[in-house]
Amino acid sequence: MPTTPGHGGLAGASREEAAIHSVAGERWTVKSLAYPKASEILDEIGGSSIAHFACHGFADPSDPMASHLIL
Repeated sequence: MPTTPGHGGLAGASREEAAIHSVAGERWTVKSLAYPKASEILDEIGGSSIAHFACHGFADPSDPMASHLIL
């Protein structure tokens, strides 16, 4: 996600996506979700062997279970 409302941009997200597509080549199917809703991710992740997220996140060191990706 190159942009997320309320958070700074991730300038490298597009380059990261291109690099993954380049490395995966024709060996694996790569599906990109540019601005997904959580429900879209949950629909796709069950059938995936690998999931890569280029997005903001929140780490809570006092309560790690409260850590999360920001979508």
